[in-house]
Amino acid sequence: MMAYEADVYHISDTERITKLPDNISISDFSKLGYKVLKFFMYYAPNDSSKINRKKETIIENIGKECVANNISFLMEPLVYDPVKRHGTLDYAFLKPKLVERATRVFSDAKYNINFLKVEVPIDLSFVEGFGDPIMKQSEAIKCFQDASNAAGDIPLLYLSAGVSFEWFKASLNMAIQAQVNCSGFMCGRGLWSEAIGVFGEKGEDGLVNWLDTVGKERLKELISLFD
Repeated sequence: MMAYEADVYHISDTERITKLPDNISISDFSKLGYKVLKFFMYYAPNDSSKINRKKETIIENIGKECVANNISFLMEPLVYDPVKRHGTLDYAFLKPKLVERATRVFSDAKYNINFLKVEVPIDLSFVEGFGDPIMKQSEAIKCFQDASNAAGDIPLLYLSAGVSFEWFKASLNMAIQAQVNCSGFMCGRGLWSEAIGVFGEKGEDGLVNWLDTVGKERLKELISLFD
């Protein structure tokens, strides 16, 4: 698998449109031995239709090229709201529907998406047992079910979005309780973010040892949830 993005960390314009690479084309993927194309796009379901249509057209064209080149398409829509700030209670109220609506949009067959890499549809900071008990755990599980149903037959992969390992594990457990059509997870920082501090304190040897012990055990722990 390889990402088809020029840069996803310096998208500063108001439209938040992912820049496409200018040094590789989708037709090069199979030549280089890649079988899956991963593409990321910020997407606000309640943004202007003009902005969203631009994004949807880019994704639709990528999907068509993937089909033409016999490449599987893994799409990662990361939701946001044009006004509400991520991490606030106001945004937490919106997030379940934002994830559900984005998932429903990109489950349309015209996008030719094979896998959807999605956020968990709730913010544990506002779920009972984890943070402020604004939302019951039973309500959170229902949010997983609704967002999953919006995907239709497209398998879901959950991303960690940089939350702690324990919270990401708890989120996956909720998804499993909700019996979602989940093929697993794609997790980065949720596994290894603490290793940055280890590197600062103990250097490269300490980092490698942490990844080979704690990091590896965490990965095994998450995989075991799906056994």
